[in-house]
Amino acid sequence: MSIRTGVTEKHISTVINGKKDISPSFAKKLEYALGFSASYWLSLQNEYDRALLDYEEEHQITKEEINILKPLSDISKYMNEIGMLNNGNNEAEQVMNLRKVLRVTSLLSIPEISYNAAYRAQISTNVHIDVYVLYAWQCICEFLTKDILVNKNLNKRLLQKNLNFIKSLMFNEPTFIAEQLEKIFAECGIAFCIVKHFRGAPVQGFILKAQEYSYL
Repeated sequence: MSIRTGVTEKHISTVINGKKDISPSFAKKLEYALGFSASYWLSLQNEYDRALLDYEEEHQITKEEINILKPLSDISKYMNEIGMLNNGNNEAEQVMNLRKVLRVTSLLSIPEISYNAAYRAQISTNVHIDVYVLYAWQCICEFLTKDILVNKNLNKRLLQKNLNFIKSLMFNEPTFIAEQLEKIFAECGIAFCIVKHFRGAPVQGFILKAQEYSYL
């Protein structure tokens, strides 16, 4: 192998033992020597790097971050049911999977993130809020509405025109109400969704103005 690739046996040994990476130039030498493309060897290196990174990340998770799994247990179960989250086989995997869907590098950073939900509850001393549950609930809202097709522009006039019909829906079945509201709001340029309630997220309504999303 050393003669075919033109590199020393020591170098090959260090690569095999994971002490050195497969560089683009060495991948090209392996292509000539073994008949597999350079991209194949580089993809193996990428897979190894990713697996090593996951291993290191899993073993660096603190107990404090793992403790956050408990208050998030119910909402995590719901995320799993709607296809938003894969719970994982152990606590470390659960933490890493939650980081991905909540878009944070550490669950411990969530209290530092500003959010727009439950403003009145946030400033009240009589309402219990779990910042982790509330933030996760907001992420669920975004997940459930991201594929709703809506008109490009917000049409306030059309929304006002439909107010009486919207009020009349209250006497119908909940499923029918939800379907009609989603349809009406979509025509008005709003992605609307009724989202499950969770303890710790005392939310009656939430609007993300930047993308004209409306959640209840």
